[in-house]
Amino acid sequence: MSTRDQILDSFETLIIDQGERSATLSAVAKAAGVSKGGLLYHFDSKQALARGLAERIEEFSHVETQRLRASEDPARQYLEESITLAEPIDRTFVALGGLALLDDYEVARSALSDADDRILTLFTELLGDRSIALLVVRLSDSFYQRAGVGIESSDEAGDLESILRLVDRLRSQSAEG
Repeated sequence: MSTRDQILDSFETLIIDQGERSATLSAVAKAAGVSKGGLLYHFDSKQALARGLAERIEEFSHVETQRLRASEDPARQYLEESITLAEPIDRTFVALGGLALLDDYEVARSALSDADDRILTLFTELLGDRSIALLVVRLSDSFYQRAGVGIESSDEAGDLESILRLVDRLRSQSAEG
């Protein structure tokens, strides 16, 4: 792992575990196992660290777009992956979400908004209907939020299947006319 990625991982961890105020440059450097000078070589401020996280989300969005385009059932895949926060990029989303709540981090709000726009555009294209795309993306957001705060359904798999049947019915109705 590159030093830059180590630093960003440490920044994410501090934000998630202790909040933005605890993620000082000194604390990030210490957590990453680099000198403060080493950190400053890559990131000269917390804003620069936030921009680094924003760049991660943008890179992820492009990879995710390609992956979903190649999927046999992109809506299913996207919703299934929203039920758990198991991927490293999930930590980036959570950290940016924490920063987005603070006035000083427009870069975080912008990155999350851009990622949302990209995925909504993709699903509009893949599903052929913006309303159905909105349904899939916003349901994914809800699953993701619930997973992020540890709320589990008593029947996650059944809930997901019900939702996917509804999406299929709506797509059929939309195609008919």
